[in-house]
Amino acid sequence: INSVVARTRYNVVVPDTQYTLVAPSPSGPGTLTYIPRSQFLDSFITFSVNYSDLGPHFCDSTVVRTLVVAPTPKPNFVFPASICLGEAVLFENTTTIHSGNNSFMWYFDNGDSSDLNSPVYEYPQAGIYNVRLRATSFPWNVVKDTVIVVEVGELPTVAFRVNNKCEGVAVTFANATFVANGALTFQWTYGDGTPTFNTSSMLPVSHLYASPGSYRVTLRAEANGCVSTLTKNAYQFAKPVSNFTVPSGPVCANSNVSLTNTSTISQGLKGALWNLGDGKVSTQNNINHMYANPNTYNVKLTSVSEFDCRDSVTKQVTIIPTPKPNFSGDQFCDNKLTNFTNTSLEALPNPTYTWTISDGFTAQSKNVSNKQWTNNGPVQVTLHSKYSNLCEASTTKDFEILIQPKAKFTVQDICSGESARFVNLTEGDRAGIQYLWDFGNGTDNTPAPVRLYNNAQTQTYTVKLVASYAAGCGDTASESLTVSETPTCGFAFKHNGFLDVDFTPSNTSYTKYEWFFGEGGYTTTTSPKYKYLYSGNFNVTMKATNSAGCTCEVTQKVSASTSVKTVNNMEGLNIYPNPNNGSFVISNSSNSGMTVEIFNVLGSKIYSKQTEQGNLNVNLTGESKGIYLVKVTINGVTTVNKVTLAQ
Repeated sequence: INSVVARTRYNVVVPDTQYTLVAPSPSGPGTLTYIPRSQFLDSFITFSVNYSDLGPHFCDSTVVRTLVVAPTPKPNFVFPASICLGEAVLFENTTTIHSGNNSFMWYFDNGDSSDLNSPVYEYPQAGIYNVRLRATSFPWNVVKDTVIVVEVGELPTVAFRVNNKCEGVAVTFANATFVANGALTFQWTYGDGTPTFNTSSMLPVSHLYASPGSYRVTLRAEANGCVSTLTKNAYQFAKPVSNFTVPSGPVCANSNVSLTNTSTISQGLKGALWNLGDGKVSTQNNINHMYANPNTYNVKLTSVSEFDCRDSVTKQVTIIPTPKPNFSGDQFCDNKLTNFTNTSLEALPNPTYTWTISDGFTAQSKNVSNKQWTNNGPVQVTLHSKYSNLCEASTTKDFEILIQPKAKFTVQDICSGESARFVNLTEGDRAGIQYLWDFGNGTDNTPAPVRLYNNAQTQTYTVKLVASYAAGCGDTASESLTVSETPTCGFAFKHNGFLDVDFTPSNTSYTKYEWFFGEGGYTTTTSPKYKYLYSGNFNVTMKATNSAGCTCEVTQKVSASTSVKTVNNMEGLNIYPNPNNGSFVISNSSNSGMTVEIFNVLGSKIYSKQTEQGNLNVNLTGESKGIYLVKVTINGVTTVNKVTLAQ
């Protein structure tokens, strides 16, 4: 390389200090490196390189190359110092270039881009972003970019709760503002012209308003340069002032006490809650109340606003004793005297009493005795009482003077098992009288009842009759009724043969007995022996009378006969042979044990035997010829049969 010369198109020599030369070598080509300076921007620079061989000819040559020093863009942009989420950000392009123009491409570091010169962009989320601006020159297409860090701050979420209060109590505000990152600072504006309150604390704040009303309260919250505000209404509620009037002096018990409500409130409505001191309460505005008992009562009035703001005042009311007249009457019937008993409670000694009755009767006594009535019908009785403290009261009661019947009846003593007949002799208007009988063994309400008594032993009953008019006066009559025990009739009889029968009553202690033997015979003997005149079946009646004169009677059928006959037949019973010579067998098909008794025609028992077997051999060979009665009992069942001894 013989020489290198660089000149602009205006023949200005470029200093060789601005470029370097590396000569060619057998291992590779030579290089010429030029770093343009700003003084040669937009210049056309021509490099002339003269070179020759090293011999033997030493021929030379010159190579000329021209380049352009193109301008490089200098990308840059500016944006607001504070960017908050939700704000539209202007990215102002401040890129410069020596000559020509540029085209641009923006990259917002969240996938979005723009080719505008100075775009306006709103980030959807808070964060830190590397915003890249790439500038490309025209016409040389030189590319240059720059990256600037942009921080998008989070907007605080402002929230607070207002706790409204009554007048005289500070309104409190509970701060619930939130931000994910950064430190919060707050500014409270209370809406009443007082200075704002600045704080970085999340603790509740309070403010007492000078007068009741509605106030616009604003909370300004700032974090990372981003500001949010929220405005709410706060209320300092008006508080009522309680007051009322009471009587100037003591008041009699059970008299009207007037309490006038004079409470006030500066704004809104109010109500009243009275505690009258005697356990009673009321929500009326003004009170008219009667106190039943003497005492000094603490009356409390609580005034309540529509927002539950309260004020109360207590005053005393003095109540002095008042009479409480009361009385009762013992009976109100036209045929009876009435006594009125004063049952008043006397809180003070020696009250005065006045009785007034609507029939013209008056009295100045504590009680009224033996008041006689001239007419029946309604009457009104008033008792007036007065104390020495001049308190007085009256009590009036209505009574009905009623018609009264006179109860009376008769009844005769009876025997048990008989019905008593009650003869009603009650005096009065019989058509309207109501009756109630108590028989001692039940009740009835008919005028003339008949009642059956069936007691086992002699008993005396007190029978009562109550005669009365509907809702009227009654009268009671009582009589004794003796119901005597009735004798129990029954008798047994025994055949002695040849028409003779013995009769024995089941009870031999009665006063009198009468026997009717069914064929004309009669006796009053207690246990008679009777001989019938002929054979047959007879209805025998026994009648007994006890010491009370009560009687009973019973009739039984009695057979009288001189011969022996079969009483009944038992199925499966055999007597064989029959007739026989005195030796025979008795058997039963059930093979059960049996009792055998044999009687002659005179009714005398000549044979008796009990066996556990179902058959029995009988030997009567020593007895006379004739007919005999065989009585067989098996399992409580008895049968009587005839057997004939023929030899």
